[in-house]
Amino acid sequence: MFPPIMLAHGALGPYDEVIFLGVIALFITFMALSWILSRNTKPKFDREPVVDSPSSHQDDSPERFKLD
Repeated sequence: MFPPIMLAHGALGPYDEVIFLGVIALFITFMALSWILSRNTKPKFDREPVVDSPSSHQDDSPERFKLD
């Protein structure tokens, strides 16, 4: 007596279950590997961080003020 087919049904019979569970296992493996590798990497930025420096052109008019 064969076990009942629970997850998938198709022309392959019980082998549909094996293929379906194999795809699930492969997906979970790739996701876990991607998560583990990405946790330990530092992002690479295209540009250096902007350093806050006073501009060479400063206007002392009362209408202009420095933003935080």
